[in-house]
Formats: sequence, structure tokens, C-alpha cells
Amino acid sequence: MRAGPVLLCVGPDAGIARAITEQAVALLAGRDVVVLCAWGPDPLPFALALGELEWAPQPTHDVVVADGLQIADDAAIAACDALVDAGWTATSRVVHDERAPSTVALEVADEVGASLIVAGAHESPDAPEGFLGREARALAHHSTRPVLIVAPDGPVPDACAPALLAFDGSAGARRAVGQAARLLARRPAIVATAWVPCPVFATVADRGASPGQASDYDPEPLDDRLRDAARRTAHAAQETLASSGWTVTSTDVRTRRGVWRALTDLAELDDAAVVVAGTRGHLPVVPELIGSVAEGVLRHAERPVLLVQAR
Repeated sequence: MRAGPVLLCVGPDAGIARAITEQAVALLAGRDVVVLCAWGPDPLPFALALGELEWAPQPTHDVVVADGLQIADDAAIAACDALVDAGWTATSRVVHDERAPSTVALEVADEVGASLIVAGAHESPDAPEGFLGREARALAHHSTRPVLIVAPDGPVPDACAPALLAFDGSAGARRAVGQAARLLARRPAIVATAWVPCPVFATVADRGASPGQASDYDPEPLDDRLRDAARRTAHAAQETLASSGWTVTSTDVRTRRGVWRALTDLAELDDAAVVVAGTRGHLPVVPELIGSVAEGVLRHAERPVLLVQAR
């Protein structure tokens, strides 16, 4: 079965649209792309001037829409040109909609049967949310498809830079590895399994002793078992990727500061081109929420992140 197209979401800024596209081209295996630029006019018809709220003269609705469509069309064309320059096939769609761009993107993704959604990490370089803007966060939390989030002002990933895949042995992590092998262009890969050293009280309980005897026990044997389990877990994903033709190494990462911190530190150390992580819901009643590890990586990795939904 032919894979669905990539849905590449860009805002009404031609420079940022081209920057997002160039990063996507460097990371992804070539395929058909639908470039989407969804936008809506500013709903607030006033300006803040001289420290006071003053009503500013507004152009007519038709003029606003016409000007906005032209700017959005220029951004979509810039993205398509970058894709064509790379030898990819691209079509564009410009949508004027009062709803959030992420809402429109999810609808279009369903309509075209997208295999992946690509979006910038924030709507503009001055976005107050930091690395992760509200539209990117909405896509990450509500998409049922893999989502690749890139920083518009980030560099184009080097072909030799590795992909870092977070792997904990869960079904969601296995799905993430499989999707990464299918969606990403082949590059060196590192499979990382993070583990937390066992505190003394857990070691005491493991040996059937009382907490008062904690000073008599050494946590190292249990830590060794945790380390060995992490290595076996990472190695299993390494074999899966290697069977798909990737050059892969695996590593276990000991951490007391939290799994997402360990992964982002490793990504920084190895200058990873992209971090791949699976998601998982916190509660069955809110399945759109991503897990804390994926959220932490997405917010703090400061490099492209590919999120693959657990189901």
C-alpha cells in the first residue's frame, strides 16, 4: 500500500516556511508532500499606542482576506519551491479559517490520509511560549499521526548527525522505532534506554530486610540488574533498526534527574539531528495527552523531535 503524503504545515512567512521545509527534507525519506498554510486575520480590531488602548482604523474584511491570502500563498510557494529543488513532489493548499491552524491541520491530515505532520515549533521567532508554541503543542497532543516538530530558526541537520531514539521496551516505543525506520532518511542512529538507579530502601525491600537495616545493604547489585535490563531493552530496538538497513548503536543512560533530561543531555552531547520518542496517555479518558517524557523532550531538546503516538 502506498504511504500517504507528508502534511507540511507552514505559517504566513515565506522565510520561515522555507526554513522548516529545508529541515524536513534533510530528515525525511522523500515522498509526496501537501503544503498547508492555514491562517486567520487578527480578531482584535484595536492597537495599543502610547500606553493607552486606542481603536485603530481597520481595512475592510475583503482587503484583509485578499492581503492575507497573498502572503499565505507566498509562504506556501516558498515551501513548494524548496521541495521541488530537492526533487520531491509538492502541492499546496492555502486555507483562510477563523479556527486555530492546528485544528485545520488535523482535518486536512485526515482528508489527505497523511502519514506524517510536520510543523514549526512556534508561530514566530518571538513566540512567548519558548521553543514549543501553542499550535505545535496542540498538534503533538491531539494528532493520531506521527508529528515532526522543528525549530524554524534551527540549522539544517547534517547528514552524518545521528538520530536518537528513546526506547523503553513498551509497545509505544516499538511503534516509534518502526515508524522512524519508515519515515526518516537513513542516517546513523543511537537507541537509548534510560534507567533510574534504585534507592537504598528499595534494595532493602528486595532482600526482605527491614528499613532499619538499610545501612547494612549496598544498592549496587540491584543497580546492576537494572543496568543489564536497560541494555537488553536498547539492544532489542537496535536489532530492529539494523534489520531495516540502519547503522545503529545502543546505550543505557543512568539518571537521577528524570528520563527526559537524560535524553536531552544525550542529544546535546551527540549533536543529534532528531530525537524520536513514543507518546502515551496519562489517563484513558484523555488519550490525546502525551506522556511526561515526550513532553519534556519536546519542550527542551532544542532540535527536531519526531513524536509517534502509542496507539
